[in-house]
Amino acid sequence: MEKNVLAGIPPRIEPPVDLDFTAMAVEFTERQSCVLFLIRAIPVTTGQPVKAEVTIPSDTVAGQALQEQILRQLEDLQFGDQDLFGVRLALEEALVNAIKHGNRLDPAKNVRVQWCVDDVQVVIEIEDEGEGFDPGDVPDPTADENLERPCGRGIHLMRAFMTSIEYFGRGNRVVLVKARSAAEEEPAEESAPEEG
Repeated sequence: MEKNVLAGIPPRIEPPVDLDFTAMAVEFTERQSCVLFLIRAIPVTTGQPVKAEVTIPSDTVAGQALQEQILRQLEDLQFGDQDLFGVRLALEEALVNAIKHGNRLDPAKNVRVQWCVDDVQVVIEIEDEGEGFDPGDVPDPTADENLERPCGRGIHLMRAFMTSIEYFGRGNRVVLVKARSAAEEEPAEESAPEEG
């Protein structure tokens, strides 16, 4: 049986809370290029996770808008610049893979994205409706014979920047986990020498 890494997080919904998904849905509606369905969400507050699930069409514009929404949630929780960079890179790569390679840009197919963000980590599950693939068949892009080949680099980068990535099912569902890095220290300000 496959594990659902998000299932163990109990929902704690307080009275109605605005999570800014309304603005996102309005933006999509006005463009009429895609549809976004919010299934559930929990507000961002210290100690309380944000857990949400959406379905987007096989459209990179929809993927980019969703990516920005998730990153805003990480920024709200003050994740560091390095963590934001790593999540942005891996999330974009995973969404593009699902839309272009998994669903082959088929407008009749969708991508389901489920995520949970808290003070400690972000867990993102992305599932497309494609045939899937065996990640073990992807060549190592760092091997000498593959240095000139473009395939495999995205997965390699995702693995480098995330705490873990795992593929499930027939290879059409990936779970990305990024544990929050230790607080980034700001450089100490040098004080001017005292005149004396």
